[in-house]
Amino acid sequence: MIRPRLSSVIERRLLVNYRVDPYVAAALLPAPLRPQLIRGRAVAGICLLRIGGVRPGWAPAATGLTSENAAHRISVEWDGPDGVERGVYIPRRDTASRLNAFAGGRIYPGEHGRADFTVREDPDAVRVAFATRDGEVEVDATVEPAEELHGSGLFTDLAEASEFFRRGSRGLSPTRPAPTWTSSNCPRPPGR
Repeated sequence: MIRPRLSSVIERRLLVNYRVDPYVAAALLPAPLRPQLIRGRAVAGICLLRIGGVRPGWAPAATGLTSENAAHRISVEWDGPDGVERGVYIPRRDTASRLNAFAGGRIYPGEHGRADFTVREDPDAVRVAFATRDGEVEVDATVEPAEELHGSGLFTDLAEASEFFRRGSRGLSPTRPAPTWTSSNCPRPPGR
């Protein structure tokens, strides 16, 4: 299938990460993926995005749509032809947009479930909360700006955290009903 070229702007991106027992993370991953570990822990998270100006590449920016979205992620690795490759496995995506829910997996990679979002953005804090319509997920995150990273049990500093996520910037998403892979920026893992 030829996918149309879309244009958009990420207006806000919050990446909320947490440590996960490696055995728990491994149970959520299809072969040949395995959790990418740092200091003996797997890393999972939720990427909370506001995407604006979504439109066909040829359309004017003013015609674009804006939506609130969430991607549930697990940092992974697999053996590629040139050694270990890294990325994120995205088992679930949620959106406030009916259009995204319809188009996900058809026009662009990754199927999307529906969710209701509440967002509050102030100069000193951002709150994003959502509940999925299937009742499976509820998230409520409030973040505040900080001069430096404090209290991370995974990363020694912001530079280490940034490098970890930069190396794993490729995303893999399952599609249904066939067990195939979609990705906008990386090859399908071996064996799939």
